[in-house]
Amino acid sequence: MKKVDMEKTSLSQWNPDYSSNLDFFDSQNRRLVTIMSQIQSIYESGSGNFLPAIKQLIHFLTQKFHEENLAMMIAGYPDRSKHIEEHLAFVTKIDDFLMDFIISDPDLGHSLLTYLQQWVSEHIAIQDVQFGQYLNNRTDLKKRVFDLHQELNKPPLLYVVNA
Repeated sequence: MKKVDMEKTSLSQWNPDYSSNLDFFDSQNRRLVTIMSQIQSIYESGSGNFLPAIKQLIHFLTQKFHEENLAMMIAGYPDRSKHIEEHLAFVTKIDDFLMDFIISDPDLGHSLLTYLQQWVSEHIAIQDVQFGQYLNNRTDLKKRVFDLHQELNKPPLLYVVNA
């Protein structure tokens, strides 16, 4: 099994270069960096039990991508199609990693960490930052997107039925 150069692949720290200057999106991307750090720890431990982290990644990104795609639609973001295509390609790649786990691919940890680092440097630090710049220049749309974020992240209502 190949080892990743951890100095070049530090996933445990949030880098200000990743910031979209949209707190609600940056908090999501910070969460992604946290999950990536967990994957790095699993890799370093040699346990090979990536399944819980991959499931957590899938669950988290399903919500994040849905919310981000809606935000781009509301904002009329001109690069929305390209951005969404990248999200779909990411989901497909994570599905591939899940299959690699199932077939016990010995290079899964290295491949997963390399791909996630590439995602951070090529998608979050470029595409998400560009969307942040677009939205930050349109305060009326920024408020609508923020309101959407608040609405989507409200706790569910609980109904009490008297017996």
